[in-house]
Amino acid sequence: MATAAAQRTTHRSNYFFPYGTGDFLCLIPPGCEPRFVGLLSGDSVDFTNFTLLPVLNRASVERPRLPLRFTLCIANMFNSYDNVLQFVQAMELYRLLGIQRVIVYKTSCSATMDTVLDYYSRKRGFLQVRPWPIDAFLKPSSSWTPSLGPGQIHYYGQIPSSNDCLYRSMYQSRYVLMHDADEVILPAGNVSFQKLISDLEKAHGEKVNFYFPNNVFPYDEKEENSRFDFPEWRNVPGSNFLGHVLRELDTSGYNTGKLVLDPRGVLQMEVHSVHEHIDGGRTERVGRERGQLYHVRRRKNNQQGALVRDEGLLKVAVALVERVNHALSSMGLLNTTAGPAPTSAHPSPAMAGLR
Repeated sequence: MATAAAQRTTHRSNYFFPYGTGDFLCLIPPGCEPRFVGLLSGDSVDFTNFTLLPVLNRASVERPRLPLRFTLCIANMFNSYDNVLQFVQAMELYRLLGIQRVIVYKTSCSATMDTVLDYYSRKRGFLQVRPWPIDAFLKPSSSWTPSLGPGQIHYYGQIPSSNDCLYRSMYQSRYVLMHDADEVILPAGNVSFQKLISDLEKAHGEKVNFYFPNNVFPYDEKEENSRFDFPEWRNVPGSNFLGHVLRELDTSGYNTGKLVLDPRGVLQMEVHSVHEHIDGGRTERVGRERGQLYHVRRRKNNQQGALVRDEGLLKVAVALVERVNHALSSMGLLNTTAGPAPTSAHPSPAMAGLR
């Protein structure tokens, strides 16, 4: 068994928590083709309790031969996560737009959410659940800063789980979407995700990552008398993002958007940006005329009234309502006692090609 000294670098974005993410660079001795790797601390050479991990991604794969075009990584699901309705809406939207696989890092969720995860993983084969029991080893924070959520590591280890998903997907997927369960990226116009990225590739070339600025739709600013407030959905926990059409005007100057990555051009990522590019990779900002990140959450801008109407998500309503109904019914979550399954009151021919 060959050993080599490892050089450690610490991720700069630990957000003032005592634990963060680090890299270990280990130079391979000449003539060695390692199949497994492990770490020993100090001068220890005790291999009796030594954990070995397989070495992956040694052989590169050409982009046209990658088995998947789009993978979505969601990190993390914690605090008995129960935003069921919005999660189902997001899954059906991404299936509609051509996302092929979703990976969820789960620490804890509700029993109803477990039913949803089982449906999309076992019955649909669309989703993979990766257990993330970080709370068995550290005291994780449920916030981005210790002042709002004391703990030892930022947001249940969001940065390490995101980088784990990045590397696991590196030679499986051409692009990897990185965002949270309460966010969706929607292309502008009547286009699929493949068409959006193809247009961006034509404009910017290959080995490019795409940054979508954050657009907050406050969950406490729900439209009254919305035609999408269906009684059949009211018993399902979570937000109905079709009822949120008021967007905050972001004047903070912070970059809190999310990413679509070409993972082979990324060495390490942060929550909202690429920490280090490799092999000529770079990141380009995507304008609202191409696509938009929709984020239903509490207000970030405390100035009441700083809202604009934005009905971009409603263009998918016709196709989405039908698919959400089918999914909820299949899971036994649709409230059929409220009447017939809901349909959109105002069909839009523009979405016919995305059914």
